[in-house]
Amino acid sequence: MDDTVFDLCFLDSGALLVSSPGGVRRCVAPDAATPEFELLWTAPTSDWDPQAIIRAGPSTFVVGAFPLVEIRDRDVVVHEGPPGNPPPEAVQSCPRADGTCLVLTTAGLFSFDPAAIAATRSPWTALQV
Repeated sequence: MDDTVFDLCFLDSGALLVSSPGGVRRCVAPDAATPEFELLWTAPTSDWDPQAIIRAGPSTFVVGAFPLVEIRDRDVVVHEGPPGNPPPEAVQSCPRADGTCLVLTTAGLFSFDPAAIAATRSPWTALQV
C-alpha cells in the first residue's frame, strides 16, 4: 500500500477506515510501530477518487462517481453508483449531519441519501442546476 489517503473515518467499532488509490482499507493493527491495513474493497479503476466518506447509522458509505461502497465493520456491500463518469478534476463533498451529500459526475450533480438504501430505493437524485 502506498501512503496516499483520500479520506478517513472511524467505524462504530472504533476501527480506522481509509480510502486510498487502491480501494478501501481497514486498520487491523493501529498500535503497531507501523500500522497494518487490510484491503476491504478494491477500486475498480486506477483513477478512482472518492468524493466523501459518510457515516449514517451502522453504515459507512464511500461515495463518488463510481459504485457506492457500503461498509459495516468488515462487511462490504457494493451498490449502483450515480450516472456518469468521474469528472476530470478532484472533487470533495462535505456530508450534512443526516449523511446526505452532493456528488458530481460527467452526467451532472446528484444528491446522495443514505436513508434510501434502507428503504430499498435508489439513493441518487439528479439535481437541476
